[in-house]
Amino acid sequence: GANPTKVDNITLNIKDENSKVPEKLESGYYDAAFLTGSEYGALKKKDDLTAIPYANTTWAFLLNTNQGSLSNEKMRRAICLSLSPADTKNSKYLQASTGITPPSTTVDGGNVTTAKNSLVPARDAARAQTLWKAGLEETGLTTVALTVITTPEMDAYAKALVQGVQSSLGTVTTYGNGTGIAFSLKIETMTKAEMESQMAAGTYDIALYPMEAASQSPVTFLSNLLSTNYMKLQSDKIERALTVAKNAGTATAACRACEQALIQTGAVLPVFYESAYYVMAGGVSGVQFHPGSGRVSFVEAVRA
Repeated sequence: GANPTKVDNITLNIKDENSKVPEKLESGYYDAAFLTGSEYGALKKKDDLTAIPYANTTWAFLLNTNQGSLSNEKMRRAICLSLSPADTKNSKYLQASTGITPPSTTVDGGNVTTAKNSLVPARDAARAQTLWKAGLEETGLTTVALTVITTPEMDAYAKALVQGVQSSLGTVTTYGNGTGIAFSLKIETMTKAEMESQMAAGTYDIALYPMEAASQSPVTFLSNLLSTNYMKLQSDKIERALTVAKNAGTATAACRACEQALIQTGAVLPVFYESAYYVMAGGVSGVQFHPGSGRVSFVEAVRA
């Protein structure tokens, strides 16, 4: 009303996959919530909401280095170099990535990568085919069947990205002295939890997976990626690069070197940054969100 009151009982929902958070926020049942970009984009009534964007997630292709053909670095790199460029023109919450660590992470007063010094390799179909054939000669494979797993909201994006793989690597029918090769690639969608179950068990091929920053530290982000190690990657070079990043006085260069080393293995290819949103319901104001730390302050929270 005319005299807004301070409140001490505002509900903040950080993550609850089973409670239909967006709908409850719209209805006013929740006063504030943390929503993914796709959840926020699906909201039908945004006019009364206050949303603070926060690009804390990197969607990346993670390749299982213990899986048959993908244990060969040349074949992994071939896939990464043949993917179609990321197209985000129809999305309000996705942008093409320039590196592994998302924009919400900062070091030395800025981001590890920007559009001007991107670490994401440009598509190179000819180079991809050369690497693919070299990898096939090393492995002697005659059949390569791969499955990309991702969440339902990323299905269309995944299909668009792998078109480049089909049009480049899929046209290679022989290698070496005429050995035939049959190639197939399909996409399966599932929940993030189901993805993580397969990835932890090492029973997947390729995942288009969201990696969320839990702090503003790019070193912590990279450490978490390597400790979880869904890629099943074993690399002394990567470990040394991460150690240098942890101890470096010039952290930007060290983090950049670590990201570059990871991308060069063909086990990680960043594709999108996703903006998440801290959202306050209609009539609620003054909830202070602290990007990077996840902390929330209700000291100045007001419900009209």
